[in-house]
Amino acid sequence: MSRKAAYGVLVTVLSWSIASAVILPFGCPTQASVNSNVLSTYLTGTWYEYSRYTGFGKAYQCPSEAYKPAATAGLYDVTRTWISGSGDATTVKGQMKQAVPGGPEAVLSLLFSEAAYEGQQNAITKANYHILAYEVSNYAVVWDCISFFFFHIQTLRILTRVRVPADEVVAAAYKQANDRGIKTNFLRKNQQTNC
Repeated sequence: MSRKAAYGVLVTVLSWSIASAVILPFGCPTQASVNSNVLSTYLTGTWYEYSRYTGFGKAYQCPSEAYKPAATAGLYDVTRTWISGSGDATTVKGQMKQAVPGGPEAVLSLLFSEAAYEGQQNAITKANYHILAYEVSNYAVVWDCISFFFFHIQTLRILTRVRVPADEVVAAAYKQANDRGIKTNFLRKNQQTNC
């Protein structure tokens, strides 16, 4: 790769990270995901994004993700919706799969492109969605990290099963992240009212 192309990739990644992640020193910390046997319940129904890392970006209004099994076994369709700053409803569709099919951990690959993984359901794909903690009716802690030279970029999202969760549900999810050494002070709460 040429030096110019490498700088282009770096600028793109940094631009993305400023909007939806945080940049921290050194390499990515090691994090274990929950057991993959939770995927059948996790990847069904709707999750509401309570909070997320936003870097210098902004929180969203009414973000949610709906998951359902795709027509092809091993793949899941994902529909993400939110209300933009102008008040318009926005919807993007994508596809998700286990990064290492049959693997022991809930480590997934997600692309917001319809039929993104068709024909690759049994292939090993790049993981970008790690379920670190999960309580079936209440919350999920979703994380990812990418290392670059002397720093890393982390994403963190707290998802809940109801649009406006009880305080103890949020506290339990935040505790899961904090107990793993993941900083929750960078999380920004999304607006989930007037949806």
